[in-house]
Amino acid sequence: MKLAANFTGIMDRDSDDRFIEEGNYRMLKNGIIDRSEGGGRFLVKNLKSDKLVCQLPSAGNFVGGKEYKGLYYAFYYNEDGNILTLFQVNPVSGSYNQVFSRVLEDVVMVYPGDSGMIGSPPPSPEFNLFNKLLKVSDGSVYSTIPIVSNGDVVQTSGITAGTPIASVEELNDYFRLSGVGTINERLVCRVRIVVNGSLVADVSSAGGVTSKFHDLSDFASRFTIKNKGGADEYLLCSAPLRINGDITALSTANFDDASFVNDGQGGEAGVDPSDPIYTTVTYKPVSEILSIDFVENQASGDIMCYWTDGVNNPFKVNISWLLEGNSYPQVRDMFNIKLVPSEPTVSFYRDYSKSSINTRNANFQFAQRYVYTDGEKTPLSTYSRGVFAPNSLLSESELDSAKVGYYISEGKLYRFSGFDLGTASQVGPSLDLAYDRVLASHDGSLVLLHASGSGKPVLRSTDYGQTFKEGPSHKFYSYGCMSRDGRYVYMGGVDLWMSSDYGQTFVKLRKVGASSAEGSISTMKLACSDNGDILTVTYGAATIVSQEEYVFSFVALVFGNNGDTLLQTLTSQISSSSAGEFDNYGWGSAVSESGRHIICILADKMHVSRDFGASFDVQDSFDSKIQSVVIYDSGIGFADGYRTTNFFDTHPAWNDADYLWRYNYAVIAKVGSVYKKFSFEGTELGSVTLPQGSSPAFTDEADVRTAISRIENIANVVNVSIEKPNPMVDKVEVFAIDANSGNAYLIDTLKNNNIPDEGAVVNFSNNLVYRALSETEKNVLFSNVPETAKLESLVGGRLFYANYRDGKEFKDVDGNDIDVDFNITPLYGTYDKTEFVATTSGNNVATLVNNFPQNYTIKEGDVFVFSFIYSDTDSIIQTVQFTHVFSASYANISAAVDELDGVWKTFFPGGGVNEVTNGLSFNTGNPDVKYVNLEYAFIQDMPITYRKGNSMNVGIVYYDDYNRGSYPLFDNNRISISESMDNPKVSLQATINHRPPSWARKYKFVRTDRDLQYFIIPGFQFVKADGEYVYLMKYASDSFLPDPGMYLDVHQDDGRILTLQVSNRVMREADFVEGAPAGEWIVVKAPSAGPFSAQSVSNGTHNYGTGIFYARQSLETQENIVFYEIPGVHYVVNGYHKGNVQDQDNGNPAIVDIMNDGNVFYLGGLNIEINSIGDGKSFFNGGRALLEIENPGSINRYNSLTWSDLFVQDTGLNGLSMFNANLTNFTDLDVDKGAINAIMALDTNLFLWQDDQVGYLLINKNAIVTSDGESAIVQSNQVAGNFIPYSGTYGTIHAKSIAHHGGVRFFVDAKRNAICSIGQEGIMEISDYFMSSEFNQVINTDGDYLGAFNKDHKELWVYSRANATLYVYDIRQKGWTRIVGPIIIQDMFSDDKTVYSLNGREIYAHMKGEDYGKIRGVTEEFVFEYVCNQSPGTIKVYNAVELEANKPVSVDVSIEGDYNSGEVFNTSSISADDYEEREGEYFAYIPPVQNVAIGGGGVITPLGTIDRVEGGRIYMKSPIPTVFGNVHHRIHVMEADGSVSDRALLTAPNQIGPNWVSEVYQTAAADVGKFVFLVENSYINGHRLRGPFARVTFREVGNDKIAIFSNKINVIESKNE
Repeated sequence: MKLAANFTGIMDRDSDDRFIEEGNYRMLKNGIIDRSEGGGRFLVKNLKSDKLVCQLPSAGNFVGGKEYKGLYYAFYYNEDGNILTLFQVNPVSGSYNQVFSRVLEDVVMVYPGDSGMIGSPPPSPEFNLFNKLLKVSDGSVYSTIPIVSNGDVVQTSGITAGTPIASVEELNDYFRLSGVGTINERLVCRVRIVVNGSLVADVSSAGGVTSKFHDLSDFASRFTIKNKGGADEYLLCSAPLRINGDITALSTANFDDASFVNDGQGGEAGVDPSDPIYTTVTYKPVSEILSIDFVENQASGDIMCYWTDGVNNPFKVNISWLLEGNSYPQVRDMFNIKLVPSEPTVSFYRDYSKSSINTRNANFQFAQRYVYTDGEKTPLSTYSRGVFAPNSLLSESELDSAKVGYYISEGKLYRFSGFDLGTASQVGPSLDLAYDRVLASHDGSLVLLHASGSGKPVLRSTDYGQTFKEGPSHKFYSYGCMSRDGRYVYMGGVDLWMSSDYGQTFVKLRKVGASSAEGSISTMKLACSDNGDILTVTYGAATIVSQEEYVFSFVALVFGNNGDTLLQTLTSQISSSSAGEFDNYGWGSAVSESGRHIICILADKMHVSRDFGASFDVQDSFDSKIQSVVIYDSGIGFADGYRTTNFFDTHPAWNDADYLWRYNYAVIAKVGSVYKKFSFEGTELGSVTLPQGSSPAFTDEADVRTAISRIENIANVVNVSIEKPNPMVDKVEVFAIDANSGNAYLIDTLKNNNIPDEGAVVNFSNNLVYRALSETEKNVLFSNVPETAKLESLVGGRLFYANYRDGKEFKDVDGNDIDVDFNITPLYGTYDKTEFVATTSGNNVATLVNNFPQNYTIKEGDVFVFSFIYSDTDSIIQTVQFTHVFSASYANISAAVDELDGVWKTFFPGGGVNEVTNGLSFNTGNPDVKYVNLEYAFIQDMPITYRKGNSMNVGIVYYDDYNRGSYPLFDNNRISISESMDNPKVSLQATINHRPPSWARKYKFVRTDRDLQYFIIPGFQFVKADGEYVYLMKYASDSFLPDPGMYLDVHQDDGRILTLQVSNRVMREADFVEGAPAGEWIVVKAPSAGPFSAQSVSNGTHNYGTGIFYARQSLETQENIVFYEIPGVHYVVNGYHKGNVQDQDNGNPAIVDIMNDGNVFYLGGLNIEINSIGDGKSFFNGGRALLEIENPGSINRYNSLTWSDLFVQDTGLNGLSMFNANLTNFTDLDVDKGAINAIMALDTNLFLWQDDQVGYLLINKNAIVTSDGESAIVQSNQVAGNFIPYSGTYGTIHAKSIAHHGGVRFFVDAKRNAICSIGQEGIMEISDYFMSSEFNQVINTDGDYLGAFNKDHKELWVYSRANATLYVYDIRQKGWTRIVGPIIIQDMFSDDKTVYSLNGREIYAHMKGEDYGKIRGVTEEFVFEYVCNQSPGTIKVYNAVELEANKPVSVDVSIEGDYNSGEVFNTSSISADDYEEREGEYFAYIPPVQNVAIGGGGVITPLGTIDRVEGGRIYMKSPIPTVFGNVHHRIHVMEADGSVSDRALLTAPNQIGPNWVSEVYQTAAADVGKFVFLVENSYINGHRLRGPFARVTFREVGNDKIAIFSNKINVIESKNE
């Protein structure tokens, strides 16, 4: 019978031979089962040969690759040169492109020097020194030293450029240096120089030019060689040439003896310490590219490649851009994380030409971010210093100018300030001697002069007394009064007069006395409220009753509504027997600021009103001679000889005074010709003696409350300096951060190609509507791209990294752990101030001179103040305080002329600032614009400081090039600022002893308390004691009232700070304290003694009315929680800190003065610290906020994932480089399940493989359980939703074994010796499909495996590198169908039709060759084995083979033991030549079986024992029996150890004689005594092959096609069972 075999199944390496299923087979190696070309029956074929499709150039070792859209990208690494190369290969055409080849090394700037820019590529070291000598600015070339040339330097025009200087060597051939480092240093040129443009020598400013040529090519664009090599060779300079020194011909200087100095980083002569410093960064060697992904920017069409190598920063390059011939300037430009711009520098000033100041009540800081050419946006840079300068420093000079006095003496009007008669100077014209009285508005601008009783016209000035116009003529006798602004003026004579137009006209209110009593009425006294609404008039008159009786009448008239309404008439009469006794009585009146409180003194009685004059109470316990009185709304009052704090309910004795003036924070008392100023506490503050009878007027004291409310930002223009970014940056976005609200506004966007090499300046005036940056973007401190990552994948428009490392190792460059050791020292002092003498030279020129210019310098940030009064072209008088904050440092004021001139011209466009001896002149530029008065001028430190009595922690934060940094580091650096105001200027100095971390490029300081909000309360209006508690009511004009729990800090007389806590806020009715309105009060517990005790309140000696209170939230700020960066960046160079006072080295610490920092402004004239910038906003000078977290170091997050922002295809906005940790952009998997070893995006989920777990992460989705208990997937705003694990313990440690097709993933699980699939049914071990025994041997944790999917054949290919074998799984057959090998593969990939593999530089297409059987060009054996096991219970004799194939194929038929036992009982072999063709099939008899025990053959015939050996013939000891068919039999010898050796083949019958065998040449005398036997040829005398089943193995080594349709075995039933 015939046993037929058709091959439609799969390989079965597990089943016993008797049980293997029909159609399955044992082995198919280097073959394939496929349908015939007509699509009919299945057939077994040998594989078509591999086809070499591409051989890449030598570039090192292959380290990784991936296919994307039909192209393959292969990475190679050359460890000898540390070079990484990427090729793009078209496997179909075999063509390739080199995408890049880069040495993994950068030369980077680590210190920018005075003018360098962090991130700029370095010039060549040889060019660097030369670049210090020849510079470029504004289109001209500048030489900073004299030039010596071989011939004259000639000026010309119109000459075309020559040959550019092409190299540093060529540069050295034309230029040399002579006298390096000496005063005779010269630039020597070997040939003459011709200048295409102007030529100027001895230009001193050329030495100050700082703009260097960017590189040699930049220089060569200006200097070219003409007539190169010729007799008339010369250098052509194509730009104007400016030389700092002389030009001389080459005579004494010898060019060959001069030297050109290489000033690299070796510290050679000529190195400028202000120059940038560079270092070489070598990146880590690449052993394997672990993950590769691609994304196409649909907006631009560019293909971008992302990859990780597990040791360097994750990479990203633009493939399309690189293939256009571009290259990245530096390797770090190829990292996914992007370089962040440096902290911008700012300068600011007041542009007086702008009518509005939109920065008036704002404090802005500035930052920038880069937008890269591929759409990535960086986080914001660190913030600049705050741009705020108070419009008034309230210095002594400014306050003194506000304390102006006027007096008349001998027909002249004098003006003085600061209560200092030494400042007195005449103003205005000379006067008629009759003018004896002066009246002025509170600011001194309105001045009225009158001649008492003369009837001369009132003289009126609105320009501070410079010019006067005549007003009405009335007989005014009395001291007048006016409202604060001067609008309402009241004067008295016989009649009461009022002006409501600033003294231009007067109207008579009423007749006060009879004309016959004019002499009596001349002593009329007037007082009014600040707004002029309430007016009091008091006078006294004597009436003669008889010669011995006189009546003294005293009258007080109280008016309201600006004199329109008589509210009260108060009188008092006293009889006396002596007319002279009239002088023993006094009278007068006082009105408080608001007019609520009125005091009228009439002889011995005081009349007090607390209701705007509606009613009066009488107090009569006073001396009858009181001449003058003042009263304040707070209850504080002064009278001739008395002082009160409670509206004179009590009135302890005080100084006598002839007359009193009420001012905001002081009272002035006239005692004879001496005028004294007293504080509210009654303490004398100063005095001045005026000429007798001068009748002065005083302007108002500086009002703390008003002064604070008027503090605003002087700056209305900010210049933000932007560096030129590297070419990979597309544009720079500049932001203004409102420090008060924290909002960041995009103020400008600059295209990189429009930014000049020296950078750009963005002007900001806050005059537009700006787009606010989202809080999410603003608060990103740095992009938390992992330091290294093993895995990455793109899903849902985001880039995911897994099994990554973040954080920083806290070790120095020597590998030592860092023990943080630094200290912060407060430095105390006073503010430097340089005053100038101001004089006029012509009406429109003012000169400011300081006769000791050598004693001061100007520092960046110093404030220049020039206050003056001028008259414009319309004769309108204006007061100006010209204020400027210097943007640079200068040796003296003369050096700052250009900067001041530019700002001055914004005020006077035609004017200018010019240098004079020891000073400057300020010209208005118009003779009709004249100075009226020069008030003061000075330069002072910017008064930013730290609040006294405050404490804070100061720390250090380190940053790498990408602003990834450490958390704040501390060394118990809690700083307590002294409470004393004696040295108000406070700065901080850091001394750093420890070494910086090895990765640090820069560092900043941070500190706490920047969120300390406090409010200034300039005293309380009403105060009441109740036991140990004190009740306080604020002034109505103050908007802030502290809440319970807040604290009030106030400086005591000894300088220490007293802290009071607000215990309550209560409502009280009116007159809770006399005169107080209804409203809220705060309650504090008072100290037991001192001016803030309850006792001091009770006795009227307290300081609650005059103290400056700082109301704050709590004693303890949020320490150890939030820290804010201090403006300013410091650098790390060669493993040491650079300081601005002292650099760190091996033996010395770094010393750093912390600049541009502070949390308050000190107003020296008032001796207070403010943080207010107007509109209720607080000054804030903090940078970005950081949390204090214990530095975790470098963490291997092997079970975590992190993800980026979105890539928005519509706009090309690429968020794949932005990893925002603020958004909690990470998730952790079960640590017990091991590391994440593989991730793969599929649809909108992310599949993850750990050591012992497989599952998928829902992206932008979550799994929920519905009400009926079913699970459902819903959309979510959360990027990472639920992690859904698969059941069973599976995982992988071989990421590259993963392949997928459709919704099915395949992977190798080496820990479980399995190959698995993941589909709808979950995880299945496909290695169990009749292959477990095989894979139990092949799959192990020490192995290395690759996976790929053959889409054309629907096959999974799994490659085992250990045994160089490829295993193929057919998903349609659901089984393993073949193996391929031996084959060396480093990577596999596929397209829709072909699987490709790579080894070394060669890429092969599998099964695409022209012939068959070749693997990598080597012909390998085709093997196909199946089991013939029909009727396995029957012993069969195997007689013949009938092969249906395209050609005969050698076959072995064997009877073996159990599968995998290794037992082979009998084998018959048929060669291809043994077949004969019969009716389209190949037929061959199965030969008798060989004797397997001795390596083959048939029947064994003993010949005997060897007796002797002679000449190739062996003789037996006994006769040899007859042997049938002796040809092709073999002679064997039994060796001494029992083994058998083959000695000879019988080729002729006569080789065996009676007792000998001839031609056995492999025997010798040593064989005597050994047993010899004959093994007969099995064809002649063998056994037939028999058994219950047989293995049939086809083998072929060749290049012809093999196609086996079927095979039949002729058998008969064996009768020998």
